[in-house]
Amino acid sequence: MTILNTKVRLGSLTLFLLFNNLIFSQNKTLGGIPQLNINKILSEKWRLNLKIESRNKFYEFGKEFENFIKFQHSNTDYSIIFSKRIGLSNSLAGGLLFRSGDKYFKSRYIQQLTFVNQHTFFRIAQRLLLDQTIKVNTPFEIRFRYRMTFELPMNGRSIDNDEWYLKLNNEFLNCYKNQKYNLEFRSSPLLGFKFSDQNKFEFGLDYRNESLIYQMSKHQFWLSLNWFITL
Repeated sequence: MTILNTKVRLGSLTLFLLFNNLIFSQNKTLGGIPQLNINKILSEKWRLNLKIESRNKFYEFGKEFENFIKFQHSNTDYSIIFSKRIGLSNSLAGGLLFRSGDKYFKSRYIQQLTFVNQHTFFRIAQRLLLDQTIKVNTPFEIRFRYRMTFELPMNGRSIDNDEWYLKLNNEFLNCYKNQKYNLEFRSSPLLGFKFSDQNKFEFGLDYRNESLIYQMSKHQFWLSLNWFITL
C-alpha cells in the first residue's frame, strides 16, 4: 500500500507542476499528438518499428495571452526503425523519419542506444539518440537526446495483462543548427493500460520547453495518445 501511495504522489506532483506551468506561463501552445506504433518481431534479436504521428495545434497564446490560432495541423511524421538486441535487455537501433507539413518536407536520420533495467517494483529505461535533419533550403540540423523513462505497475511487481501502469518520461534535447546551440526539455506523465502482450494504450500530457538558453521560453502542452501494437 505504501508503494502505491508513493506512485500516486509522484504522478500527482508531476501533473501539478505541469498544470501550474500551463496556467501561469506565457508563449504557450496547446495541442494533441495521436501516435500509432507497430512493432514487428523479425527474429530473436531483430525488431522493426513503424510509427505514424500527427501533431495538431488547438490554441497558441502570446505574451498577453492573445489567441493566435484555434486549430492547425502542424505536421505528420512517418518513421521506420530497425533495432537489434545487445545483451539481455539493451538494444542498438537506426532508421529514418519523414516529416510532411504545410508546404514543406524533411527527412531525419536516427541512431539510438537503449538501456533497460528491471527492478523489483519498477523499470527504468535510458535512451541515447542522435539524429540529423535535412530540409531543402534550410541549414543542416543535428540533435543529441537523452531520455529517462520510469514504468510503474499500479498492482503487483510487474505490468500484467488487463492492468494499469504509470509512465514518466523526462528528456533533454540538445540541438545545433545554423551555428547556434539550443537546449529543450520535455516531460510526459502517462497512464497506460495493457490489454495483452500485443496491445497497449497510453495517454497523458506531453510538456515541452522549446528554448532554455537564448530565447524566451516557449511552452508546449500536448495531449498524448499512444497506441502500441506488436505483430
